[in-house]
Amino acid sequence: MLKPKIEYRVGLARPLCNWGKQFTREIGIVARANASLACHRWKEIKKIHGDLFYDNLKKKFDVNFDDPYTREVVDKQLGEVLRRHRMLGVRFARGLKLKNLRN
Repeated sequence: MLKPKIEYRVGLARPLCNWGKQFTREIGIVARANASLACHRWKEIKKIHGDLFYDNLKKKFDVNFDDPYTREVVDKQLGEVLRRHRMLGVRFARGLKLKNLRN
């Protein structure tokens, strides 16, 4: 199966291809599906699950993670998605606690 090729140009945080939006969405899906919310820092998660993220992205897209700039941009995107995902979970949990206290 032919996979869409994803390339980044130094200085740009978006992929240079027609599949950029789909790749960015896939980063979010992979991050939310595979990351533990118990870890609070991207560096901790990357040590434990780093290759899992890259392998899942490589299954659907032709990405060169040997390029340091590509890896840096994808790492930043993964970290940002996980930060937002954790914050939504915290807000949801706080809402549940407040509802339980009111009853």
